[in-house]
Amino acid sequence: MHTIIICGTPWCELEYVQQILNAAGVSAARAAPSGSSADINTWYDRLFFNQPATGGALSISKAWELGASQIFLANWDQPVWGWADSRSTWLLDFWRDFDATTHFVLLYTSPVTVLTRVLADVSSCQFDPAMVLDQWCVYQTELMKFFHRNRSRCVLLDVDQALTNPASLVRSVNQQFELHLTEQLSELAKYEKINPLDQWLAQQLLQSHPAALALEQEIQASLPISQEIDQITLTGADAVLAPEAADQLRQLYRRRAELLIEANQNNEQLFALQNQVQNQQQALQELQQQNEILLIQLHQTQGELENHFLQCQTLQQQNTELALARDAESQAKIDAIAHFDALKQENASLHSQIQNQIQDQIPQENEGLLLRLHQLQEELENNFLQCQVLQQQNTELVQARDAEAQAKNNIVARHDALEQVQASMQQTQQQIQNENEVLLLQLHQVQEELEHYFLMNQQNQQDKNILEDRWNRLVTHYPDYCEWDRIEILDASEESARWLVHGLMSTGNTLPTIDVSLELINGSRALLIYPPTQLADAPLLHWVNSVNLLDNAPLRLEPDAEAGSAAMRILRSLAPTDLLRLQNICSALAQDMPATQPRRESFMQHLQDLKTLFKELPATWRFDAVRMKHEQVNPGYEHLCFNLTNACFGERQWPEFEFRIGAANVKKGKFSALPRLEFPLHEQGNTQFENWFNESENAHGPKFELRFDIKANAIDVQAWQALTPTDQLQMLSIMATLPRLLSQLEQQGTKISRPWDEWRQLAIGMQKTMQSLGLPASTFEVI
Repeated sequence: MHTIIICGTPWCELEYVQQILNAAGVSAARAAPSGSSADINTWYDRLFFNQPATGGALSISKAWELGASQIFLANWDQPVWGWADSRSTWLLDFWRDFDATTHFVLLYTSPVTVLTRVLADVSSCQFDPAMVLDQWCVYQTELMKFFHRNRSRCVLLDVDQALTNPASLVRSVNQQFELHLTEQLSELAKYEKINPLDQWLAQQLLQSHPAALALEQEIQASLPISQEIDQITLTGADAVLAPEAADQLRQLYRRRAELLIEANQNNEQLFALQNQVQNQQQALQELQQQNEILLIQLHQTQGELENHFLQCQTLQQQNTELALARDAESQAKIDAIAHFDALKQENASLHSQIQNQIQDQIPQENEGLLLRLHQLQEELENNFLQCQVLQQQNTELVQARDAEAQAKNNIVARHDALEQVQASMQQTQQQIQNENEVLLLQLHQVQEELEHYFLMNQQNQQDKNILEDRWNRLVTHYPDYCEWDRIEILDASEESARWLVHGLMSTGNTLPTIDVSLELINGSRALLIYPPTQLADAPLLHWVNSVNLLDNAPLRLEPDAEAGSAAMRILRSLAPTDLLRLQNICSALAQDMPATQPRRESFMQHLQDLKTLFKELPATWRFDAVRMKHEQVNPGYEHLCFNLTNACFGERQWPEFEFRIGAANVKKGKFSALPRLEFPLHEQGNTQFENWFNESENAHGPKFELRFDIKANAIDVQAWQALTPTDQLQMLSIMATLPRLLSQLEQQGTKISRPWDEWRQLAIGMQKTMQSLGLPASTFEVI
């Protein structure tokens, strides 16, 4: 019996595809016996009665699974049967795990076709293209996610091509699922063509929704792999990238690197221009400050000139007054000289008269004349002294006049010098003003260039973000894709070889160099990874947990070692990303091994075998990194909450995995003997186990809880038995990893209120409790 589920978006015309497959030999789904869940459409209607149309993947309870089982039993005798329903998008994982013979026909509907069908629907009173495209993105994203993870169980087809060429649709289903449906189809209902006007209008509306455009490009890149069924048959793990796709990925990576270099160069130019503008602005500020200082000095000089001018006027007035006084003194001197001459003449005449009278007059008159002579001599002496004083005053006046004239000349010279300085300052100010205008013009030009480079940088950043988003999606869809620069042979012999891999790009990161060797001793194969010089360049995330870097010893990996051996414990401690990188290292060495390598074919085969062994290691609990989200300390109760990134157990994967280790009945001075493991409901609704259920609730929300009593060697049997066998193995693996996880947090320097050893003893006590139930001690070997 083969079951075919046809799934697509609500605008996918699923009924036409179902008619084609029914005509080719796929039987319609029969209804279950009376009194059960009737037919498959009724089952869907009841299930989605209280569920949103696009609410994400649904988790089905046992009751609904029982109803689906009755429908499958009713169709047990039909070789090939199936149904079509767009609501199957949210139940793909459920149907995949429900029956191994179930296959899926995933139909892609282009956004232009979706918008055209909505436009053509005359019953739609309101039309919101953004809302329609958002719903289309949700449906197609869920379909593509399932397609990339389950290629062997499904086929991806373009619904327009399938309806246009029904024979190609049937042929693709036959080749993918190895069926024998009839490709010679009779007359079918004609597929309605799309109105060209509506199609053009839908194409215009699509340009305003970048998310839909990006998703459409991604799906178009995936469609050729599923469409070229006539030339290529893809089955699960055997599906590899076509050479053309690999070339496109390499070109995309090189273009991304070029854009990153160009963006960095633009950033450097932008920083240089910003520094130039800052320097010019600083120079402009300094010139403005100098202008202000010169202007202040100019005002001071003008004030001094005004003061000197007033002093000059005062000195000129004083000089005029002194000149008048000097003229008056000169006239007085002339008058004194004339008076002296007159007195001298009078003295001479008197002297002659006395000489004459001495002889002629009587002796009685001699005494009176002699007295008169003495008086005249005294007057002459006084007049002579006055004349000397006047001459000295005249000399001093002449000297003062000369000093005033010299001071006047100095003031005039200084005034002329100040005028020259003022003229020079005005000329300098004019030059500075002209320079400021030139600098302002240059500043405007630099600002325009900055705006231009800023817009270019924004555009480059947008292009970079788009390429990075596309690159991240490609890495997500093709996790085993890797690139490398070159491989160098370091050592080679018949039983071992050592290489140096340069520039290995794997799991979204690029490692500068990887020193690796392969040893073949007594039929045993081992891959050795040598430690790098820098801890940050370690090729493995959990390197420190496996081997000490300080002793420079290589990490020895033997995937075909016996279970329970030290080599297998090392492999159990590796992160999911570490295993994927080891597989990529083996692929790189096998694909690009130098032609000069001795025993090249043998080493290539061993590397391919090691890659397969790394991929098929026994399921165990793994994670990339751990951090403590929070610690809660209440009276009588404590817990530590952990957050793991990229956690996995076998085929189960979680981008983020959160759980808590709690302790009840905590007393002062004494730790608890009642530990518990708590698994809260994730914010996005993802559960940690297949049979997770709301066992209890607290202030943090609903949770599944597994309780222990270490002293009584007892556990919550009801909660334990509610888990599936795979859930129980996952729980045991988590418990085995718990002591190492606590030690890793302690090494990271995480601080808590209680010693880490007490929590480790609690974790070991839970392991011993599980061993008391009959589990072997090897289940909890220290990793």
